[in-house]
Amino acid sequence: MIRITVLPENMKRILQVVLLTGALATVASASHVTTLTLNPVDGAITGQPGGQPVGWGFTIQDTTFWVMVAGTDFCSSYNTGDAFPCDSAHQVSNGTYTDFTQFNFVDSPPPPGAPDMSQKDFNEMSQLGTGSFTINANTPIGTLLTGVIVVDYNLWLGDPTNGGIEQSPTDNFISLPASVFVIPEPGTLLLMGTALAGVGLLRRRQTANKVPMIRL
Repeated sequence: MIRITVLPENMKRILQVVLLTGALATVASASHVTTLTLNPVDGAITGQPGGQPVGWGFTIQDTTFWVMVAGTDFCSSYNTGDAFPCDSAHQVSNGTYTDFTQFNFVDSPPPPGAPDMSQKDFNEMSQLGTGSFTINANTPIGTLLTGVIVVDYNLWLGDPTNGGIEQSPTDNFISLPASVFVIPEPGTLLLMGTALAGVGLLRRRQTANKVPMIRL
């Protein structure tokens, strides 16, 4: 015997919405593109050992979905499948990275979505940007610390803070090259410049006061 179950009208509408949402997600996921840009674009910044923390501004956006950033890190290297945040084997030496995002950053797709909320500029006091990096005080001047900024994010169909539907059952990762070049503090540069100027002046005086040798 074949049983035919007739769904109530309200259940039909719910089922139609669920099926339509699934169809939209499938179409969108096949064509969406997620992009990440750092500020500065080349990811190269400078800082003093033991000085003020430095960091990167960033823009992350998807062509279809809302983006929720779960976390960021500054790693010596990153390959798909690596532990995240960076495990001990992939930590950048000579400094400490502090993440600013941690599920607090949400960005919408381009218009007709909500306004772009990307944190294009780094601000340590306001905790804007991917995060901050504090260089160890004993790091030699002239050291170049190289690595990648890795962003852990999730994609949502609709605003994740207002009823959106998560599209990625597992976290997504995107990365870009980044580096920190260790420079001396301005006071140190001034002292070095003054010392060099003093040495030059002393040599000029010694040359001026040298008695010429007369050969017979």
